[in-house]
Amino acid sequence: MARAREYDRAVARGVRFLDQRLDPGWVHLVELPRFDISNGCYCVLGMVYAEDQRREVDGVDFRRSAWSVAVNALDLYVHGAVRMGFDAGTLADGTYLDYTGLQEAWRERLEELQEERLALKSQ
Repeated sequence: MARAREYDRAVARGVRFLDQRLDPGWVHLVELPRFDISNGCYCVLGMVYAEDQRREVDGVDFRRSAWSVAVNALDLYVHGAVRMGFDAGTLADGTYLDYTGLQEAWRERLEELQEERLALKSQ
């Protein structure tokens, strides 16, 4: 249970960071059916930053990996990306966050945020 809280905390830091640095509408750029935190094209940063890099050829969606572009644009160095749940790795306290736990924590939070923010938009 303690480990699950670490994932939730990391994701909460990531959400707060994106809300502050970007528009809260960033959450709607994440396509949940394709979401894969371990894939540089389909992770949170990849989908948010790849919007202008999307190309469709013969009905196939191609994206250039935007993860490293986002990390540089947002001044997130790899440790910051791990701390905010954007990448797997070891936190300063030695806790290791893996992709499986991050995938679950992000998916759950993204579903909540998309629902909440859509409801706010329609008010």
